[in-house]
Amino acid sequence: MKNRRSFIQRILLVSGLSLFASKVQAESVRSQKDLFKHVVFFWLKKDSIKSNSEEFILNLQKFISQVSVIKSSHIGKPATTDRPVIDKSYDFCLIVSFANKTDHDIYQTHETHLEFIKTSEKLWDRVLVYDSEAI
Repeated sequence: MKNRRSFIQRILLVSGLSLFASKVQAESVRSQKDLFKHVVFFWLKKDSIKSNSEEFILNLQKFISQVSVIKSSHIGKPATTDRPVIDKSYDFCLIVSFANKTDHDIYQTHETHLEFIKTSEKLWDRVLVYDSEAI
């Protein structure tokens, strides 16, 4: 009788933990659907790309750290993957996430973002932006 009761308690505990984990995962997925992604590709000036790269990265890191509405950020360079559909012509990629479009709009007019553009635009030849809202 004692073993049976212990077994039932363990089953109930495992079931409860599984339900809790499922609820947490569902909440996480639901909150991610509210995210707004801002993806920016940069092509730096080729004549001085090595010297520009360090300054550019420092400028990016500085301004990103000062914009509180950014939920997450990623600074990257082209991956070493190789397939016909991959464009690796850019030098750097910035991906930032926001809770919603309103926070994105705050970011766009944030003084440190505008300062980044002002101080860094001399370093790039081209910028391409993709904005995306979760569906």
